[in-house]
Amino acid sequence: MSNYLRAFVPGGCSFFTIDLLERRKSLLVDRIAILRKVLAMCIGAVAGAADHAFGSNPPYGLAGMRQVN
Repeated sequence: MSNYLRAFVPGGCSFFTIDLLERRKSLLVDRIAILRKVLAMCIGAVAGAADHAFGSNPPYGLAGMRQVN
């Protein structure tokens, strides 16, 4: 893994990537409904592909995020 510089700025967003160890598996696509429901409470946005997903955290934490039932 690269050594990334992480700047912590009050009110700033953070972005992340989720990778599958076995890149040929389609687990993220097969289970996208579950992934969206679980991440909806703490993640501002998610974009999924067959072998990886990108996401961003909301700028002010969980304040103002919608609740998922």
